[in-house]
Amino acid sequence: MNSKDIPCRYLNGKICSIYEERPNECRSYPNTHKSGFISRTWGMIENYEICPIVFNVMEGLKYELRFRR
Repeated sequence: MNSKDIPCRYLNGKICSIYEERPNECRSYPNTHKSGFISRTWGMIENYEICPIVFNVMEGLKYELRFRR
């Protein structure tokens, strides 16, 4: 397994093992509130399958935007 398969060393399954003590960067990830969000979407798509936070954000966007296949 390479580092690309593990989005965070503190992730235990789909749960953050240091949730209460996590750094500020983790608290705001994937930074949807910061400017330039559109330019970061490819990175989010790359992490969609391996990061629960990105998965939830993307699924929420699909719901809000009424995405259909």
